[in-house]
Amino acid sequence: SKVLSEGRRTTLYDRILSVSEGYAIVSIDAREIDETNILIASLKAMGLAWADVVHRQPSLSDALVLVDGNKRATIPGHVEQRPIVKGDARSTNIAAASILAKVTRDRLMLQAHEKWPVYGFDRHKGYPTAAHRAAIAEHGPCPIHRMSFRLQALKNE
Repeated sequence: SKVLSEGRRTTLYDRILSVSEGYAIVSIDAREIDETNILIASLKAMGLAWADVVHRQPSLSDALVLVDGNKRATIPGHVEQRPIVKGDARSTNIAAASILAKVTRDRLMLQAHEKWPVYGFDRHKGYPTAAHRAAIAEHGPCPIHRMSFRLQALKNE
């Protein structure tokens, strides 16, 4: 999803939603990520997404779950899952999920920009650019910043 233009991702996002048998988009807040870590939170989100899909479409409860990475998602043990390293480059389904996640995240960053414009979320979408690091250094973190994600520029202060 990162190699596609924003416009192409948006077009594909709409197409993916229109042809998918089932999908769910789940977000874990910064506080919970800080309490666990980004990997555990990501695997939990995958499990919550699986549960949401199965709740809405029980016929998918036995479908193979492909996981981007080398870990297993937090889903019931009887569900077959296959971790795939660099899965977004090796699986169309994982690539589609990555597009849904990236477009959703970018949209959340635009909403965050409305609440906290001093951080420039509309430009960098939350990635640790020099401008983002400078805004955090000047204004301190806002509620959506992960305290466990320490930027080098902030470690020296």
